[in-house]
Amino acid sequence: MTIIAWDGVQLAADKLADNGGVALNVTKIYRLKDGSLFGCTGILAFGLQMKAWIEGGLKDFPAAQQTEADWAPCIVITPSKEILMYERTPYPFKVEQTYIAIGSGREFATAALHLGKNAVEAVEVAKTLCPTCGGGTDILVL
Repeated sequence: MTIIAWDGVQLAADKLADNGGVALNVTKIYRLKDGSLFGCTGILAFGLQMKAWIEGGLKDFPAAQQTEADWAPCIVITPSKEILMYERTPYPFKVEQTYIAIGSGREFATAALHLGKNAVEAVEVAKTLCPTCGGGTDILVL
């Protein structure tokens, strides 16, 4: 229920969350203490555990992240614009393209980015076409 897009300058995300069938507005992207940008999809509480793990010096990898069902894909954009993806291990992989979209609306947002739209526009496209993306839009600039 998330769309997060990075265009090389901006990180944008929708704000829609589902709390047992009730729509909530939440924040899914953050600026870390070192200036990196962070975004999480999936269960927000698990994403926030990952954020705390990263900011806490990468000690004691969150147990929930290692499960089959309850992990949260996370993205970190470093100040040098490296794109790091965290999945179910403490070892990120580097994405070598200049833009990326993650979350349930990623196909729509990726197509928009590929066609020259910026991250905010890509999130808006995904919110229009993906039934699980919506709410407002948060934007961070690196």
